[in-house]
Amino acid sequence: MHKNIKILFMSIAYLLLLASFESLSFAQGKILDLGDKPKETDPNKVTNFALSKSSKIYALRLKPQQDVKIALEQFAKENSIKSGFIVTAVGSLQEATLRLADQKDPVNYNEKMEIVSLVGTISPNGVHFHVSLADKTGKTFGGHMSEGCKVYTTVELFICSLDDVIFSREDDPQTGFRELVVKPALNQRIME
Repeated sequence: MHKNIKILFMSIAYLLLLASFESLSFAQGKILDLGDKPKETDPNKVTNFALSKSSKIYALRLKPQQDVKIALEQFAKENSIKSGFIVTAVGSLQEATLRLADQKDPVNYNEKMEIVSLVGTISPNGVHFHVSLADKTGKTFGGHMSEGCKVYTTVELFICSLDDVIFSREDDPQTGFRELVVKPALNQRIME
């Protein structure tokens, strides 16, 4: 008898614990049960987000001469990646085309460079990548990755794809650029 009561209490405690975690979930800009919420006029309040509870990780290698941006856009399309991001990447380029900060036109680099960092987001209607590169002297520079970044020996990278979130790129009148918009997948419950 005591054993059954103990199991019953442990089950109730487990369900209460699960319920408390569920009350901390985030989705589409709504925060639940977090106590002090920022005021609606708070300019730092994050309002465009979604929680993913499921994802896939793709490990891949790009080979010499491949254009990194074109190859990743094609890979994302072929694998129906709706909301992806680069987890990590290493490799080398033999040439690069980058748009530098606050510049309209891209700059071309025709030399062998190491990829120090490659980050970005992937959506069905566009990608946004930034890359940091080091030249043969170790000087590091970086910017917005454009087409024209050709693999020298290899680019080894991991892409995470969120199963229950959708990314899109939409015109933002405030910035003048196509910016990331985050939405829960249609089959996900929106919490309010």
